[in-house]
Amino acid sequence: MTPLLTLLAPGEPMAERGRNVVLIDDQWYAEDLFAKASAPPEAGTGVEAVERDGRPGFMLSQAQRDSLAAVTSSTARMLFFVSTDTDVKTLMPVAQNCSAARFLVHSTTDKSAIDALNAAGVSFDIYRDFKQSRAQWELGVLTNDSGFDRRTFIADCRRRGIRTVCLQEAVNVDFDGAQMRLRWADIALLQGPHALQYLERDLCFLTGNPRFDDYAALPAPEKPLVLINCNFMFGLSYLERAREWVEHAIHAAESLDLPYKITVHPRDETNLEGLDHVQPSGPYRVRDQLAQCSVLVSRDSSLLYEALLLDRHAVYYDPFGEKERCLREDDTGLIEKCTAPEDLRACLEQVCNTSPPQRNAERYAHAERFLFTGRDGHCDLRVLRALDTIARQPEIYATTDALEQSVFVVWLNRFLHVTLRPRIRSLPWLRALWRFGKQINMKRAGH
Repeated sequence: MTPLLTLLAPGEPMAERGRNVVLIDDQWYAEDLFAKASAPPEAGTGVEAVERDGRPGFMLSQAQRDSLAAVTSSTARMLFFVSTDTDVKTLMPVAQNCSAARFLVHSTTDKSAIDALNAAGVSFDIYRDFKQSRAQWELGVLTNDSGFDRRTFIADCRRRGIRTVCLQEAVNVDFDGAQMRLRWADIALLQGPHALQYLERDLCFLTGNPRFDDYAALPAPEKPLVLINCNFMFGLSYLERAREWVEHAIHAAESLDLPYKITVHPRDETNLEGLDHVQPSGPYRVRDQLAQCSVLVSRDSSLLYEALLLDRHAVYYDPFGEKERCLREDDTGLIEKCTAPEDLRACLEQVCNTSPPQRNAERYAHAERFLFTGRDGHCDLRVLRALDTIARQPEIYATTDALEQSVFVVWLNRFLHVTLRPRIRSLPWLRALWRFGKQINMKRAGH
């Protein structure tokens, strides 16, 4: 049976049964945006049923919308926990409007967060040297809650009575994986109604993602250009096939006389020696790289959805049979999918002769709200208003469904995976042995 879902206004008590989703803006939400996640939603007292163009839907009452519009800053005491420059780019627009905010960097092993904060002239503390107390802080805020370092922070906050909030970092988050994303923090802020079909939490807020506030449709380049996204990282089981995957994409482009560039994720370890047109990527440069292309080819990555925001063709090439469900199950019709090299070539040829995704206005408008909540450039305000609401009314948002581990277990896992493992992998002979073992396992599995 499809679970009950109730749409609420900020500050409205949670329904006793089913799931609760708080609307935090002045937009109208069609009822069918929630069809994959629930039976027709019920509306709380601060939410009105409003029909538009024959479609039933919901929006906050005028009084609620007026009240939200007055919130443009917050004095709530918040800790913003970051470990990469992507975290910084996502949370910075929110933190800038919080007068009592503080950034925490979880470690100094990845310098990208520190570099981004220094470039912005924002002070921060290293987490291991920071002491927090319940009296000083009301909320801990993250963009991902599943890594061992992040779960350590959450456990530390919970021990001190500080609630935690996690913002969905991308459309294609793997909700079903072993890491159980967006289930460790007390409350989840979602990028769009799309996530509700995968994530069952007692309480969520629909906020969108501030990282995409400056993304808008751009004119296509005068000449076609294929952007190949190389983002094989974090111990993926098919890491050894990464070079092969990239070469498939290059061959498909070259066979059609299409120029190409390769954009490489900052934490990708693929050996691209000898390949041309390779350029490093990152949250502060990837938008411009997407703007220069006419079509993106990628494995599982949020970049496919970011390409749609800029009105670029997006091709999901998955010869591995990836387990993540989001892109496999995407039925918006805006992302092309293929699983074999010959299909990739045909797919590139097809998209180069068709209009960009946003030209299909009706289909795109529905998918945009479904995936991203808001594309008006104000997701930073949505997140700010959600955090302020949660901080000001703790008695209403006292959720109890978050996953928990003892502080000892979290700290042990963090030491093994975050501290010890990188040091072992830094030894060249052990790293070579690990790669050899992976190759043997893949051959035995028939890859």
